[in-house]
Amino acid sequence: MGAEAAYVPLIIGAVAAAAGGAVTYEQARKQNAAVKTSARLAREAAAYQTKQVGKAASLEQQKNRARAQQVIGRLRVAAAESGLSEDGSFLSLINQADYDATMNSKIIEENRNAQVARVSSGLTADLTSLTSRLQDPILSAFSGGLSGAQTGISIGRSISATPTVPDTTQTVSYSTMYPQ
Repeated sequence: MGAEAAYVPLIIGAVAAAAGGAVTYEQARKQNAAVKTSARLAREAAAYQTKQVGKAASLEQQKNRARAQQVIGRLRVAAAESGLSEDGSFLSLINQADYDATMNSKIIEENRNAQVARVSSGLTADLTSLTSRLQDPILSAFSGGLSGAQTGISIGRSISATPTVPDTTQTVSYSTMYPQ
């Protein structure tokens, strides 16, 4: 029993190392898969948000052009009804309406660019956070294997150090105990 007992901690350590390595490898693989899925979903959400921002800005541009055309149209009608030409004060008002529409258009575009930049910045932050959670499965397996080996060897040593109990299953006759 002496020589075999020396191998018990090593055998238990090897089994525990293999189990620990396998478990941590699988955990790292699943963690990486979850991170990749989250990154893909974050990219899709950012693309959708960017598309929605573009659509909203386009709609605002259309409304802006329509309002400007209405104002200019009213000014032309007012000039015609008054019997005046579109020069002079009416021309100044038409030019001002056109200038206002151009400025509003630039503001709408700047707002769109700022919103797209905010979406892009949020995506970058999300991807950076997700990337930091990626794990190297091989390194994780090695670390788990070392931890498992250490635990297994400790368990094996405690088993080897346990004193043996004498065999009490043998029957002893009365004559062997008390010879005559």
